[in-house]
Amino acid sequence: MMYAWYIIQFLIGYNLLLPAFLYLLFLLRKKKTYQPADITHEHRPDYAIIVTAYQEIAHIPETIQSIINLKYTNFLCYVVLDNCPDISSLQFDDERIILLRPDQKLGEMYVHIFMRSTGSGAGTTTLL
Repeated sequence: MMYAWYIIQFLIGYNLLLPAFLYLLFLLRKKKTYQPADITHEHRPDYAIIVTAYQEIAHIPETIQSIINLKYTNFLCYVVLDNCPDISSLQFDDERIILLRPDQKLGEMYVHIFMRSTGSGAGTTTLL
């Protein structure tokens, strides 16, 4: 019975002291200094923002302007204009903004895929 008590005390002490010991080792080790990356390679954005519009472009200029006003500037913004009638009013001088207008209507394509995957319509698609 006495050995069981020693084992329990050891396990409790181990779980309480090990994190403190590891924290002390963390504090004592030499901290690495941050070295900025060599910027001689081609400039690549860190992330991309995708803005989608389906048959409506009224709020796209405001949305894009708010994205352009971000403090962080290393990004690309793809604007996908699906089945939008007239996009001649969308002119952006910023090279980070890329307008995409697919040949096929994406909304109808996804409905068609959904209809086929659920088995409804027996291979025909009717949009309401």
